Order: sequence, then C-alpha cells, then structure tokens
Amino acid sequence: MPVLAPIGWHVTLRLDRDFDRVIATTMSQIRNACRLFLRLGRRADLLAFGIADTHMHALLACDRSRAGRFVHDVEVGLRHRLELPVPFARARFTPVERQGHLRNTIGYVFGQDDHHALHRDPFREGTNLCDLLGARTFGRWTVQRFKELLPRVGRGDLLEHLPWASALIIPAPPDSLDLLGEAVEALSLVDDRRSKQPEVVAARTAAVHLGLRHRPAGRVAALLGVGTSTVHRLRKRPEDPRLERALQLQLSMRHAARMEGEVD
Repeated sequence: MPVLAPIGWHVTLRLDRDFDRVIATTMSQIRNACRLFLRLGRRADLLAFGIADTHMHALLACDRSRAGRFVHDVEVGLRHRLELPVPFARARFTPVERQGHLRNTIGYVFGQDDHHALHRDPFREGTNLCDLLGARTFGRWTVQRFKELLPRVGRGDLLEHLPWASALIIPAPPDSLDLLGEAVEALSLVDDRRSKQPEVVAARTAAVHLGLRHRPAGRVAALLGVGTSTVHRLRKRPEDPRLERALQLQLSMRHAARMEGEVD
C-alpha cells in the first residue's frame, strides 16, 4: 500500500515550559497575532487557526518543510510584535491524514475559547472564522482553499462555532450603529479606527457609506473619531459592498451580545 503525504499539519505553539504563560494577553495583542498568522499563512496554505491563552493552533495544508518555515516565522514575529520575554517551546506537528481528522481539527481549532472556558473572545477575532463567514476580509484568501479541502463544511457548520450565529441571519438594526467604530477596528484587526493603514481607511470608508444611510455626518464622524470633513471626503470614494456586508455582520454580532448583556 503506497504511503501518502498527509493532507496537512495541525501545529501547536506554546512558550517554553519553564516560562509557561499567556502569549497574547489583550485583545490588541490577539489582533496583532491574528494579522501575523494571516500575513504569513498564505505561503503555507493556512486553512484555520485559533489563538487560546497559553497556546495557539494552526491547520496548514502544506508539506512539512513549509509548515516548519511558517512556524519559525510566526514565532519570530510574535516575539517581536508582542515583546515576549521568553522563547517558544518546540512546536508540535501532528499530521492530518484523513478527511474526518481534518474536519474534527477545524472544530477543535475554532473552539479554543469555549474548550478552555476563556470567555475572552466572544466574536472569534482570534481565528479566521470571521473571514470564512464574510464578517472580516483581512483573511478572505483562506476561503477558497478551505472550500477545496472541506467541501462538506458549509456555512451552517461554521456558524456552530460562533456564539452569536443567529445574529448573522438578520440585518444589523439601525441602533447598532453606535458600535460602528468598534466594528471598524474588528474588521481591520487594529485598535485605532483613525489609523491611516490602507485596510483601515477602506473599512472606515465602508463605515461612512453605511452610517450615512441612518445618521447625520456629524454623528458618523463622532463614532469613527474623525472630523466631519473626513466623513464628507470618504463618502466620495466608491462603495465596497463586501466590506459593508462584513461591517453589518460585525454590528449584528456586537448588537446581539449587548442586548444579552454579554458585553458592555
């Protein structure tokens, strides 16, 4: 019987056991780590990832050599970006050889917040679940490969890993626009909705188009932390339906959580 190469690799990262501690301690650091995973993951065919507390998971559809390079680059990047004072332990590489194993690993990777009862990432920002569901566009490139290797995992299956799944079925109500600035930051994986980074400007532009349908320019400006003149300038830019849709989904989740008293 021929020996087949694995479908992919399930990689687990954690800090050295002698200094075991939380890797990303704040949502800012989680977003920073998320950006790094998505930036480096292209060349390793990243299918999914999940950031827990003392460890992180990644599911890669590549060979062992590329998986190793990905891990090296992620660890170097995390130590620099998060200013980690201790080294990483040797990463664990588990081959994924069967389709059932691949599907089960997806659920495990996306379910870290629940699995460890962390309750710190209710909107799954520390995964690419939002990208797969269209609620974020930063990692939109993961969708195609995911569909190719997991054709039986549909939107309904993915929604099972999101606490606020029911909120994504209906449009965000107008009163959710008070969360517009927060949604822009989540969409862009940043903490400053006024940033001049291209992806933040694009998200802010989408927010302006969406906000002005229900709120005056002055109110939209206040929600985004910019001047009214900036709002008028951004409204002249072309609309991006995909970004606006992602913003609406972010607003829907956050509004549902607020209504249930899960977040402030």
